[in-house]
Amino acid sequence: MKLKIGEFQKRMPWIETLDITVENEMNTIYKQAKKAAEIAIQRLKQMKMKVFRPSDYFAEMVKSDTHMQKVRQRIADIREGKERQENIRRLREEKKFAAKVQREVIENRQNEKKKLKEAVMKHRKGLKGQLEEMLNNAKSLQIYDDKTDATSHLKKKDNQMRNGVKCSKLSRNARNKKFGFGGQKKRSKNNTKER
Repeated sequence: MKLKIGEFQKRMPWIETLDITVENEMNTIYKQAKKAAEIAIQRLKQMKMKVFRPSDYFAEMVKSDTHMQKVRQRIADIREGKERQENIRRLREEKKFAAKVQREVIENRQNEKKKLKEAVMKHRKGLKGQLEEMLNNAKSLQIYDDKTDATSHLKKKDNQMRNGVKCSKLSRNARNKKFGFGGQKKRSKNNTKER
């Protein structure tokens, strides 16, 4: 048998054997196929046959154009749906954040009102506590007022009598100019950011 194998080797240029080891058969098959493809490409190039496709070659597809258009449309629809869901999720989070901020603003306003109310109550209590002190001050002021009351009464009469003619009250425009216009009363109770 060894003689026969030796005869085969002498006659043929075949140097590889088809022996495959059990441990690494997949790797061996891959290497063998790759080497065979490389040899085939070299031989085809020697025969001046075209091996690779030109760059502008379009192969026919198994699927039709209408089917591929449907596939593209389906992929585009899925992408749009995901974007829409992402926008909805983002808007939902923004609404939650806005509601949280609004709640905080309302709580701050309520806290400020509460603090102001407490401050007013403390001030009122403080005023009740200082009532005796105010009465003592009032007595001393009353003595001072009695002295100045006579002079202020004369000043009033001077203002009322100008050049011997009694003047009426200031005109409406003059009073508005001096004290300011009270502002519009209608449509003043509207919801705004401040309220």
